[in-house]
Amino acid sequence: MLGLPFSEAIDIWSLGCVMANLVLCVALFPGNSEYEALRVITDLLGPPPAHLLKIGKNTRVFYKKVDNQWQLKTPEEYYQLSRESERSDYWSYTGVFSLDEAKAMRLEKNNPREAEERRECIELLKAMLQWDEKDRITPGGILKHPFITKSYLNNTSNLSGPSRNEPQATTSRSQMEAATETVDKLV
Repeated sequence: MLGLPFSEAIDIWSLGCVMANLVLCVALFPGNSEYEALRVITDLLGPPPAHLLKIGKNTRVFYKKVDNQWQLKTPEEYYQLSRESERSDYWSYTGVFSLDEAKAMRLEKNNPREAEERRECIELLKAMLQWDEKDRITPGGILKHPFITKSYLNNTSNLSGPSRNEPQATTSRSQMEAATETVDKLV
């Protein structure tokens, strides 16, 4: 949408969208146009980092500079300049306002394991849905993520978070490499 260069990291974003659809039972980023989808993504994840907007070939289609900062155009500003017709059903949206809020959705009472699994699942989703592909979790990182390995099941004494010996879920390649080194030292 923004005209950024992309690599296979876009597949991780796509996988995150599919996973979110399966977990939350809704399309995470609905929209009838690129602009509407971008509005929903921005509402859920926050604005794209300035360094990405700076290099995006299509940034000025969707954003404007205000006081030397990028700001998403209003629907009126966008549709006035585009050939698309404005859609009024934009906010027939998912109802998911933040991924952190999704951690508490549909939790089973008196089942701390389900709560922990949900927490790890949403943490993996957040790692997949990073604006910057350099910060996005890698395929190898996904395979080592606690949601996939179920390593949190081995930690019966602390169901609220990872143990001290367990690496935190990470998003960037450098963070994942550091976590992998920690795991290798433990094994």
